[in-house]
Amino acid sequence: MLRTACCAALVTWAFRDEEKAKAEYVVTKSKNDALRCLVCLQRIYPEFSSLDTSNYGHLLTYFEKIWFSQVNVPSSRRHSIIWTFMSDLAGSQREEVHALLLNSLEKLHQTFLSFNGDEPLEKALLVEDYVMKTTLKLLAIVEKAFADAEGSRSQLNVQ
Repeated sequence: MLRTACCAALVTWAFRDEEKAKAEYVVTKSKNDALRCLVCLQRIYPEFSSLDTSNYGHLLTYFEKIWFSQVNVPSSRRHSIIWTFMSDLAGSQREEVHALLLNSLEKLHQTFLSFNGDEPLEKALLVEDYVMKTTLKLLAIVEKAFADAEGSRSQLNVQ
């Protein structure tokens, strides 16, 4: 009986340490991923100073580079379709995307200027947050534009 109790205590103790190690790994991996993304972005960032922000295509291409540096996935057909669809937007939706990109890139620029090498993890997390929030807003615009385009096509088919 004592042996069973000791084994049970040992298993409980080992499992608790394993769970703690797993939790620590997840936290450390998240921090490392954020810092890795920051390093990738710092390689792309110098292009910002020569970027023609009035050119929608250049701005979209620059943000696409930033996005792919953050998500660390190779460009796929699905991603290419989304970026192509964004580049083909017209009218108010194009203006909305352009304004959103300008605002987001300005926030990124201010983040780079304000941190100046201090607190790299905090900087990395802010950058990651800006990029992900901007991406979600872009996808919402694309989804609406796609729905509008599908609605126009179905109206044409009915008539």
